[in-house]
Amino acid sequence: MGQVSPFLPVKLFIGCLFQSQFEFSKFLKRATSIWGDLDYQSDVFDFSHTRYYEPEMGPQLKKCFVGFKNLVSTDAKTLASIKLKTQEFEVTFLDDMGHRVVNLDPGVVTLYNVMLLTTKNFSHRTPLMDGIYSELTVLYHKTGWQALPWTYPDFLLNTYQNVLTTLRKNYKVQLESMGTL
Repeated sequence: MGQVSPFLPVKLFIGCLFQSQFEFSKFLKRATSIWGDLDYQSDVFDFSHTRYYEPEMGPQLKKCFVGFKNLVSTDAKTLASIKLKTQEFEVTFLDDMGHRVVNLDPGVVTLYNVMLLTTKNFSHRTPLMDGIYSELTVLYHKTGWQALPWTYPDFLLNTYQNVLTTLRKNYKVQLESMGTL
């Protein structure tokens, strides 16, 4: 029989999709006041993988990822509160017509996978609490990321996979420095 042991904390990151004129520093100031300092920020790159967001947010959207130094608990309350807080941020930054100028997709990196936090239910999503679900998005196996049938196409791009690999490496170093590996 296996032994019950506590879960390791996980690496919080947020994928940030935004209009090119959005003052990203305003979001960073709020985010770091809640989740602490960043230990990673990707380059900003063009987001052209889908036109899904264009009716609300307009064309020529940008994307980047940020990772936080402080690790977070995997308990449902913590994870749900992160998604709920990012939704509050999105509302805070609405334009004069009530449209989003930023879309925030929080998730966590473990040594074995990436899980996104979402408000949308589906067959491959696990309910956490307060209307928030966790989605197993990609798996890490031996030397790289592996897609699942529902993995978003942009998570298969080298750009995204390099981001996830860097976040995973940072996380692994943190676990090693804590003596948990």
